[in-house]
Amino acid sequence: MRSNAEDRPGANAGDAVLVGAILESMPYGFSVWDEDYCLSRWNRRYLDIYNLPADMVRTGMSLEEICAVTVAAGNHPGKTATEVYQTYLAWLREQTGSTGHIVHRKTIGPRTIDSTYTRAPGVGWVVTHEDITEKTIQFLNLEDRERQLQLQNMRFSAAVNNMSHGLCLFDGNQRLVICNEQYARLYGLPAAMVAPGTSLQEILDYRIAHGMHPVEGKDVYMKRRFALVDNRVEDTDTVELQDGRIISIHHQPMADGGWVSTHHNITDQRRNEEKANYLARHDALTDLPNRTLFGEGMESAEARIRRGEPIAVLFIDLDHFKSVNDTLGHTVGDAVLREVGRRLKTCCRGADIVARLGGDEFAVLIGPLQQPSSAALLADRIVKAIAEPFDIADHR
Repeated sequence: MRSNAEDRPGANAGDAVLVGAILESMPYGFSVWDEDYCLSRWNRRYLDIYNLPADMVRTGMSLEEICAVTVAAGNHPGKTATEVYQTYLAWLREQTGSTGHIVHRKTIGPRTIDSTYTRAPGVGWVVTHEDITEKTIQFLNLEDRERQLQLQNMRFSAAVNNMSHGLCLFDGNQRLVICNEQYARLYGLPAAMVAPGTSLQEILDYRIAHGMHPVEGKDVYMKRRFALVDNRVEDTDTVELQDGRIISIHHQPMADGGWVSTHHNITDQRRNEEKANYLARHDALTDLPNRTLFGEGMESAEARIRRGEPIAVLFIDLDHFKSVNDTLGHTVGDAVLREVGRRLKTCCRGADIVARLGGDEFAVLIGPLQQPSSAALLADRIVKAIAEPFDIADHR
């Protein structure tokens, strides 16, 4: 479409390069005109066919403005820009209500160019431009041109539908231009919901009506989604659905008021991150907080102490634990440590932090305390609990 890589849709930089390369490799000119006959998309071949200077063509140019540029380029000798514009406009208006592909042949100087117009409801006109003068015909016969077109369409479809993310492109009127199969599957959208011209509002209403409820609620989600469109800034949003899935949405605005967005199911990635974070802050043997998490609790306790809240820290070291490992083996020793952790948690309240600092060393952070003696009472309970016999693997 536009030659600028950053204006091409894609799940990531690699997808953008792939899709852009496919479009720019087409042997045909390509342009898209909205309902008001303003130019919104084009490729380099379109400019080359009509000898249009790249710096004179911009998004949103009207048909009349383009006619002025093409006449200035010498494409219509003997005619004024107004005459050329009126001719094109009259022909386009005659096609109102037409369906399918409409071929319009015109002579530009010594060259003959076929332009194939396809009406896209809610989008405008998608036009391909082919130079069919003798040199082009000698190079590519009709059968080869058809094969090339089918091949390009197949490559484009394959590139879009084999992306790992869901992809959708909306125009400036918030209507769908194109989406891939991954996007439809991600939200369970039927064919009618992914047809060009479907509004964003219709798609969101369908998703919510069929169980795709964001955990934050419909109204909050709708407000945030449309704010993302209105703000016209690149952003990434994360949405958690009530079915447990987490979707990352990357929103990229486009110059014509539309946008392209990619939708990635990051549920597994997020769960793995949470698991990794949990393992980094918990002891693998006892599943108690480790030294790192206990240190974070101690930092928080400093602020509580400054507020006058009584806090106590108890350190527990197991006497003669080494002899257990030496005589009965580490398997029994590990079982003893797990049981110690369980007994410590039983002695403490849910708000207290019971941690294994390493080896046979444990610690407890308790508070708030009603009175200082409460710490001594807890220490006494812990000593008595640990003193109870351990029956492990037929050993006491």
